[in-house]
Amino acid sequence: MSGTFKGLTQAQIDRRLKDGRGQGQGSDYKPFIYTRDVSSLGRSHRLPGSKTRRLHHLLSDLELAIFLTLDRSPHVTDIREQFPMRVEDTVRIAEELGLPHGCYKGTPQVLTSDFLVDFEDPQRPSIAIQAKYSTDLQKPEVIERLELERRYWQEKGIPWVIVTEREVSKVAFANIQWLYPAHAEGDIAQDDLAPLPAAVSARVSASPRPEADRYCPRTGYLRPAGGRSGALLATPVAGPALFPFRS
Repeated sequence: MSGTFKGLTQAQIDRRLKDGRGQGQGSDYKPFIYTRDVSSLGRSHRLPGSKTRRLHHLLSDLELAIFLTLDRSPHVTDIREQFPMRVEDTVRIAEELGLPHGCYKGTPQVLTSDFLVDFEDPQRPSIAIQAKYSTDLQKPEVIERLELERRYWQEKGIPWVIVTEREVSKVAFANIQWLYPAHAEGDIAQDDLAPLPAAVSARVSASPRPEADRYCPRTGYLRPAGGRSGALLATPVAGPALFPFRS
């Protein structure tokens, strides 16, 4: 996405945290990023969740498709979008790996995962999800950012996966584009979602095999060409085994 947003000052970060951003559960949760915070950066959506009974803030069509899938799953108990990672930890991990960390006017930026999802399964109570279009996985700087996020959740003992548009049915995307043809400035009512039930389901197919020179079938990791030497630039590709919300 392109736009004018560059980052947050420390005062702005402190204000968000004081307001409870990125805190709470269920209906009390407040995402760290609201759609109005990045209104100039592209398509975003706000709609109520049937599980949380609150308004969800989604920053892309892909996030919307993933959210609708999660919200329909009987195994999901809570969905927290735009979930912040502790900046002290991400800065430390970046230094340990020799990876860049986003800063704005000297202030390390709070990095977020697109979703932190809770499940009823005691063997896998939570999972972190990052939504990325497959074309972005060709960019070394994106892979570096994803590796930083992967290491963060690995330390927390929480599974983390990437979901691309390849894991979402093309019919679902077509319906989303049709149902939401423009930037969704207003809230979306549940009744407006009627055309999507058949299209957006929990059926997640295995990811198509990436290029042979970038994909390791044994580990399920991508390694982009042109990555920085010395850094472990590996990102897990979501497949059916990593989607406990499959129907």
